Amino acid sequence: VYDADLEFKGYYSDVMTPVQKTMTRVTATDLFLDVFMFPDGRWKVVDEEEFEEALEKGLMDEGIARNAREAVSEITRLAEAGKWPPGIVNKVPKEPIRTLRTIRELERP
Repeated sequence: VYDADLEFKGYYSDVMTPVQKTMTRVTATDLFLDVFMFPDGRWKVVDEEEFEEALEKGLMDEGIARNAREAVSEITRLAEAGKWPPGIVNKVPKEPIRTLRTIRELERP
């Protein structure tokens, strides 16, 4: 993620279902939870309210919700161990794009 001045601010990880491919389509479903990792290694789980609301409305079942929570736990465990994001991320050329969410929003408690 880059700010409006194209300064790198961190990594944003969407938690989603595994990608499914057919001959004509590639799909994955966003499971609402996300993890933002700041350049200094701090991390924050975001969109927890959306996740809980989706669960209450029956947009996902408890099994999928459990998988999403487990994915967040794995990402944050790896982040704490200094192993997130995966090394391949830093080998891919980065192209700055403006973020829709402000860094201030992510820094809120």
